[in-house]
Amino acid sequence: MTRTPAKNAIVLFDFNLKSLASLLIALVTQSRWSHAAVLVDGVLYDASETREKFGRSDIKLDSTRGCKIWHLPDDCTAALKHWVSRNTRRRYDWPGVIFWVLGIHRPDRWYCFEAAMAALHYAGVVKKNEQEGRISANDLNETLNKKLLEHDYSGPLNLWTKH
Repeated sequence: MTRTPAKNAIVLFDFNLKSLASLLIALVTQSRWSHAAVLVDGVLYDASETREKFGRSDIKLDSTRGCKIWHLPDDCTAALKHWVSRNTRRRYDWPGVIFWVLGIHRPDRWYCFEAAMAALHYAGVVKKNEQEGRISANDLNETLNKKLLEHDYSGPLNLWTKH
C-alpha cells in the first residue's frame, strides 16, 4: 500500500483529455478541474459517474493525473470516517451535472464537488450556509483557499505520495 503525506485531504483533479465526461464537466463548470475526491484516513473516496454512486475511488494513489490537494486536520478523521460510512452508496447526481448551468439537481444525490463540500461541512471545516446550492470545482477551490489558507500540493498524484 502506498503511504500518503496526509491522512485526510480534499483532492481536486485536473480535467482528463482522454475522457469526454471530464472535458464536458470542466467546460460546463468553467474550471480546470473536473473531479474531486476526499481522502479519509489514507483511503480515497468520491462520487463517480462511472460507478453512479459515492464510495471508494477507482483512482489509484499512484495515478499520474494532475491534482491540487489540501490537507485536513488529523482530528477530522473520526468525523470523516463516520460521514463516509453514512454516505457510501449514495447515488450519483446526473441531473446536477447535466443541468448544472440551470441550477437543477437532486438534493438526495451527489456529484463529486457536492460530496467533497458535504464532507468539509460534516468535519466542521465549513458552515452549512457556505455549501448551499450547486457546487462547482471553483466554489470548492475558493472555499478551501479561504478555510485552509493555501493548498499543500499541486502536480501529479503519484508524486504527492512520494512527497
